[in-house]
Formats: sequence, structure tokens, C-alpha cells
Amino acid sequence: YHAEYAKAAIEAGKHVFVEKPVCLCPQELEELMALSEQHPKQICMVGYMRRFATGFFQCQKLLAEDDRPIEYMAQARQPILAQNDIPAAALEESRQRRYDQLCQALGKDCTEQQRITYTMLSGLGCHTLSAVRELVGYTPEVKSVAVDGEHVIIVFQFKGFLGVYEIVNDQDIVQFDAAIEIYQHSRRMKIKHETPYLRYQPHTFEVVESTKTDSQTITYGPDYHDSFENELRYYHDCIEQGKQPKTSFADAMEDIKLFQDICSKI
Repeated sequence: YHAEYAKAAIEAGKHVFVEKPVCLCPQELEELMALSEQHPKQICMVGYMRRFATGFFQCQKLLAEDDRPIEYMAQARQPILAQNDIPAAALEESRQRRYDQLCQALGKDCTEQQRITYTMLSGLGCHTLSAVRELVGYTPEVKSVAVDGEHVIIVFQFKGFLGVYEIVNDQDIVQFDAAIEIYQHSRRMKIKHETPYLRYQPHTFEVVESTKTDSQTITYGPDYHDSFENELRYYHDCIEQGKQPKTSFADAMEDIKLFQDICSKI
């Protein structure tokens, strides 16, 4: 429903904040991008709250201050999601809309596995993958994809190093595990995201520095600044200053293209 209501809000002269994924198919997003360009004074932002976490900002800062090349990147996610309070009719309508939009994004001949993978990437994976795009400054090449139901492993070719992303969503273990680890030979940085279902959870950012004779771990935090609050304050500043946000419709399109590329290799 995101595209439908975002379009209505823009046409009504409103600023728009829409949660990720802003759309499931590029056709709808292209319409929103064109509409946004026709209304440049209205600020349209996509809610990628992981890109407003304090640990993420600290990681950006350390990468900018140090020219050590990245040699490897690992990204993992293992969430537990449950819902049981949505009317059956609403769920069925939503499923049909989602199916139609996935077929638009992937083609009418797409497989069930492609639809499952695309749904996981657009609903959960875009948090981490969009954050990585911002950290390195570009969209990596998809080197290989391995899938088995709701277990997806992707190998990315970055500029000069490999990155691995794993997402699992079919486990009975009650655990939320989302992290980004960056290896620079003598330094490892880890952005650890706590559960998004409870706000103001303490979170930390860990850096391990090693030399030939010693190793030390630096922990930033615990920090209680809420990522949702950070992004809304940022959005408010964008409106006040009349500037377009970093998490724009055009930025979100990079995710959609990446998901299509990943699913084409399944």
C-alpha cells in the first residue's frame, strides 16, 4: 500500500515519510520519483532507521579517518517475526497485492523461491544492504547466490574485497541477530543492532585493533539514542532546511535494482 498512499500524500501537498520498502516493484517507485520531482518543495524520505544508529555513524567516522582498505565484510540477520492480530480478509488482500507487485518486479514467470527471496530482501535485507551501500559509497556486484527456502546467502564483489550476506527467517530459536562486520586486516569493526521491537534498547559498537604483539577491544556505548528518533529528527531538519534526505526515493531504487539482480541469479 506504500506507493498508493505516498502518491496521494504528495498530490495533496504533504511532505512524505514512508517506511522501507517504499515499494516492491520499480514501476511504482519510478512513478513516485517522477511525482516527487514535480513537487521539489515537498520532502520525501524513506525510513531506513538502521542508517541513523549511533554505531553506524561512529563506523562511518572511523572509516573516513583511516585509509586502511577493507579486506572483507560480513553481514548477518536472523530475525523472528510474528503477527496474529490482522483480520484474515486484510491479510488475503495484502497477499494478493504483494504477489502482483512481485510479479511486476521479477516477471510473470518468476519462481516461488524468487518471490520468497525478494520478499525477505525487501522487508528485512534492505536495512543492512542499504547501510552497507552508504558505508562503502556504491552498490556492489552480486557474485553468487545460494538459497533454500527462507535461508539466503549472497556473496558480493566489492572494489577490492568480498562481502558475504546471510539472512535466515525460518528458525524456532527466539533470537534477533543483526550485525555488520568490517575487516581491515589489523582492525575489525562490528555494528550490532539490537531488537527493533523494543525502543531505546542499549546498543554498542565494537572495534578490535591488533598489532604484532598486542590486541585491544574498544567498545563504544552502551548508547541509548533511539534510531527511530534520530531519523525523525533528521527528517524534521530536512523539512526545516528545505533539503532532500539521503534516504530518498532515488536511493531506495538502488535497493530494488540490487534485489532484482540477486533474484535473477537464483
